[in-house]
Amino acid sequence: VKIFDLQGYAESTDGKTNWQKRMYLPGDQDIFDNAVIAANGRFESIFARYPLASRKLGPADGLWWHSADHLYSEADRWSQPTQVLSPFNGQASWDAGGVWKPSFLYSDTNPTRAFVFFDAAYADAGPFPIFTLGCKECRLTLTSGKASKRQSDPLLLGSAHQ
Repeated sequence: VKIFDLQGYAESTDGKTNWQKRMYLPGDQDIFDNAVIAANGRFESIFARYPLASRKLGPADGLWWHSADHLYSEADRWSQPTQVLSPFNGQASWDAGGVWKPSFLYSDTNPTRAFVFFDAAYADAGPFPIFTLGCKECRLTLTSGKASKRQSDPLLLGSAHQ
């Protein structure tokens, strides 16, 4: 059974009538959650990939970041996604069961220093899941302000959990 979890939004010029549906990320990519903010003169998104149907994690799962100069409803008009957190990073068992519900913000003093918050789960915790909260500090940068290219993959600086 394939589960499709679409990410989208609806907009209206007056907030009451003539709503238009916009699909942002297609449902065939196992994208579970998504957070979009306006930052650094552009729009940025961090989304979570998690295999809802199979529950078997793969290299494409985890948290991904991309950006655009406009809030496009078509994901292919955003920059190429870059993975900022993988459940296979080997750093912590507390997020090896998958990550979801991302949110993020930037430092007041450094426009490339981001703090990404998320929910996670231990892998193989037994009959009852063990959920955790995490924070990953990372550097999210672009080349020449163009959303379609990145200077490098995000620089992962560390993580913490509760």
